[in-house]
Amino acid sequence: MFNNKQHNKSYLSVVQLTLFLFCFLFHSLSHAVCGMDEDDDYYGNAETCPFKNAVEGTEGLAPGDVAFLNAVNATRIINRWYMRLMVGKPKLKISDFDNESGGIFTGLQAPIGSINQNLLMATLAGGYFWEQWALEFEILFSKRLDQSETINFAGIPVTGSFELNQAAAFLNAQYVFPRLFSWYPRRLQLHLDAGAGAALKATSSSLTVGAVGPISGSTRNVTAAANLGAGARYQVTANVLVDLAYRYFFLGKTTFGPIAAGANSLQFSAKKNQINGFFVGALYQF
Repeated sequence: MFNNKQHNKSYLSVVQLTLFLFCFLFHSLSHAVCGMDEDDDYYGNAETCPFKNAVEGTEGLAPGDVAFLNAVNATRIINRWYMRLMVGKPKLKISDFDNESGGIFTGLQAPIGSINQNLLMATLAGGYFWEQWALEFEILFSKRLDQSETINFAGIPVTGSFELNQAAAFLNAQYVFPRLFSWYPRRLQLHLDAGAGAALKATSSSLTVGAVGPISGSTRNVTAAANLGAGARYQVTANVLVDLAYRYFFLGKTTFGPIAAGANSLQFSAKKNQINGFFVGALYQF
């Protein structure tokens, strides 16, 4: 009987030790991988334990630090509205010109092979995030393009001056790659963008033939447009992220003219109107 009691005590000790080791290992493992089990409403590096513990274990922090951590934690919620402003000086390329003139200018070769200029541009967008996806409305604004060309037509110098004002509106979709970096308490987002919409182009053209002129003409047209992009955003405050992106814009056909001179008219159109380059700006999340 005495041996039985000793055996039972030994058995209980082994069971208690096993349970203790199991609890210890489980606790350690849960701290190692707890980012895997946190609430889905946490985003990016907020899913790492150090950040969550920093927010929850704030007894030793100053009130300002606590307020900042809580504000940053609040911005980790990914279903939210946002606004974004970006500026850049990308390259505008207008090419593939066709002659659409009438009268004596019918056979005139297009005086411009292509137009290449770096213009100041800006985009303003507003949208809503659903987890890793965002849907937004974006407007592209561009500085005015000024271009002039002089050619010889039947031995007579012909000078043409062209102005182009254009803007475009897009409905974009954006995908943000989640959980790539854990630089708590801040975060880095990599994103891909694509959208479709319409571009409004207003052109003003003038023509001087020898000592005659200038003769002017203007037109407006709306064409289908599209855009693609890729970029990265880095959090600098609780609500603000700086954004750097490389963007492509395809704005469709552009018409210069017609410039009418009696029965004769001069008009050229370019099949391609493309913009590509870097934009930098900021995103504010509400």
